[in-house]
Amino acid sequence: MYLQQLQRPIQVQAPRQGHRSDRRMSRRTGTGHVETVIPRAWSFQTRLWLACVIVWSGPCWGGEAVAAQDEVKPLERVEVDGSGGDKLTREVAAGKITLGRTWLTRSNALTVRDVLQRDPAVTVSASGRIGLQGLVGYTQVLLDGDLPPRGLDPLDLPPSQIDRIEIIRGATAETGLTAIAGTVNVIRRKQKSRLPLEWSSQLRGPQSDHSARFSAQATWRDEQGGSAGFTVNAHRQRPDGAIVQSGWFGPPEGDPDWLEQTRTSGRNDSLSVSPRANWRLNNSDSLSVNAHFISALYEQSRRSQRQGNIGGDFPQFTTHVWSWVTSPSLEGKVEWERQIESGGRWLSRWSQSWTEEGMSTSGMTEGKAGAVQQLRNSDERSRRSTEMRVQRLGWVLGEHKLQWGAQWKRESVNQRQHIEIAGDPSFLDEFFSPEASSRNDEASIWAEDEWDWSEVISVNFGLRYERREGLFHGMVQPIRRRLNLLAPSVNFSWALDEALKHNLSVGVSRGFKMPLAMRLNPRPIINPASPCSSPEACGTNRPDAPDRAGNPTLQPETSWGLDVNLDSTLRGQSTTSIGISMRQLDQVVLNSTSLEQVPWSWQARWVERPRNEGRAWSRGLTLGAHLVAADWLDAPAPTLEVSGSLQWAWSEIRQVVGPNNRLADQSPLTAKFGVKYRWKRWPLDILSDLIWHQANRWRNAAGLSEWQNSRLAWSASGTWKTSSKSQISIHGNQLLRSTQSSLTEWSGVDFSTLNLHRPRSSLTLTWSSSL
Repeated sequence: MYLQQLQRPIQVQAPRQGHRSDRRMSRRTGTGHVETVIPRAWSFQTRLWLACVIVWSGPCWGGEAVAAQDEVKPLERVEVDGSGGDKLTREVAAGKITLGRTWLTRSNALTVRDVLQRDPAVTVSASGRIGLQGLVGYTQVLLDGDLPPRGLDPLDLPPSQIDRIEIIRGATAETGLTAIAGTVNVIRRKQKSRLPLEWSSQLRGPQSDHSARFSAQATWRDEQGGSAGFTVNAHRQRPDGAIVQSGWFGPPEGDPDWLEQTRTSGRNDSLSVSPRANWRLNNSDSLSVNAHFISALYEQSRRSQRQGNIGGDFPQFTTHVWSWVTSPSLEGKVEWERQIESGGRWLSRWSQSWTEEGMSTSGMTEGKAGAVQQLRNSDERSRRSTEMRVQRLGWVLGEHKLQWGAQWKRESVNQRQHIEIAGDPSFLDEFFSPEASSRNDEASIWAEDEWDWSEVISVNFGLRYERREGLFHGMVQPIRRRLNLLAPSVNFSWALDEALKHNLSVGVSRGFKMPLAMRLNPRPIINPASPCSSPEACGTNRPDAPDRAGNPTLQPETSWGLDVNLDSTLRGQSTTSIGISMRQLDQVVLNSTSLEQVPWSWQARWVERPRNEGRAWSRGLTLGAHLVAADWLDAPAPTLEVSGSLQWAWSEIRQVVGPNNRLADQSPLTAKFGVKYRWKRWPLDILSDLIWHQANRWRNAAGLSEWQNSRLAWSASGTWKTSSKSQISIHGNQLLRSTQSSLTEWSGVDFSTLNLHRPRSSLTLTWSSSL
């Protein structure tokens, strides 16, 4: 029965000849319409492989829902002789890359983060952060087109719960202004059709650094078109590690003046439950309700011991505990959708969220003489958010496809900070109020036009206007802010050949990055590794354990961006890409550590706070390739795929004196290489990934200089399909246990530290199935 279904012809609905959707989809796939002719009796494996190539390279992407809904006239039916109906795997359009459901399934990855790390267009910093265009701190991550609820990271979701991932270069009118480098939009499976119960479980070792994860989802559907379902994700982790620090009173030369050994441990527990329901009111209207319940706890404990030339300000023993908890975070959404007969749809949404969260740091230090100091910081926050949105999508007017939207959002935060020194309330309440609150109102309207200028050129115009008003209470005088932001964006896409295999896209966009309201709070948080000596006043502290405080004069960052990309289809599914990006950043925000005269100390004290450092430039070049062996070999061959990329990034902060006045955590050169091998005789997939980062050095305006050594990370996995509905996988991470080194030097104070960390290798066993 299975072989008969594979060999049956499948019917695909194609847009009418000459329509803009047909041209756009053909441009994305780079192949156009395909007619299949089999001249001789090939083997079943050869037919199956050839059919998969044809279907993946043809214009049959099922996720192009908007284009399909925009059709007014009846569609012609075109019969394609194939043996499968997979959706297009990796789709490239003007300014956007879409990783479809098939691509996610075939990745055999544990999380969305693992999928993105392999893509040539995605930047992975040396610290493991995900970003675009070499700017990891300026990339926006969305869940279903919205900011994710507190405690739920879309990058940690399993790919089985995701319908597609959209990688959008630069800022667009629809995604908002805060995506200076771009947006990663993780879209979950809508599941309007029935979905059987799917679940997966993971166990990771070694025993001293283990974790467990469970995920499940299901959807039920009635005869009237209504549906109900749920998604569950639970995670338990017990991290463990060690850091060795060497320190010098001066430049890092000769034997260190002290040696510190730190043992880290912690616990990370999270649970998210997302029920949903959808009702079909009539042929054109539908109503859906979605909710999120999230509870999360992150805790880290550090126990340090120093040996050597330790002065009075350098304790011999230090215990530092950091924790963050949200219990719980609730979010509810009600969405109404109406399909329009003339094309497109109306969409309106109301959402409400409540979050109670707390963060605390506590520490105890002990010197040579046995004197013990204790300190505890607590920060409790209550968040409320309300949002209303109206959108008109897929409005077709000739060769134009229009969409617009309006949005209003209000967020209020109440914060209470408390510090105890040696068990007594601190004196900081005399200078700063322990109570702080903020309210932010945001009103925006945006419009976009997708216009097929000709058979080979398409243009996307966007314009977004936002008005933001903020009020912060936490000082003697409240801080009020009013901002009017206007951001245009333009994207061109040009097919350079008649076969539509080479596509050039150019994008220009305006972006903003708004500071969090609580980063305006000047009340300090005393570092438990360098606490005050008494509840009455603080003395001096160390530059490697500074106090942290906000900056009430902080201004938003603004940018202009240019992106140029050339995507080419060599043959079949083998592709190459070249990308160039440029960003001009104004009022760039950096965390600077400097020695300041502060009201809570009779001596100058080291304080870390955000500052605007003027203008910065960032430039990037990316070369990527994805090659499939079957596209180049005439004889049938096992499935072998090779992918890789080279990414160069340069940046310059004008206000910082060079050399090395670059943005932090931006690797000058990153190389990624991946291999996937699908066994010919057994249902086994083997993957291997390498990521290498060049050594990097940067400095800030306060004279702080940091250096990181070159780093190489190797991971590998094997996936065995035990049946058509279940599989088992083994993933190995950090298989090359190379030492990670970071050197920090404080200019003008003759103080240096060198941290050495060796990540642990781990194995993860995953079992997934559907019922």
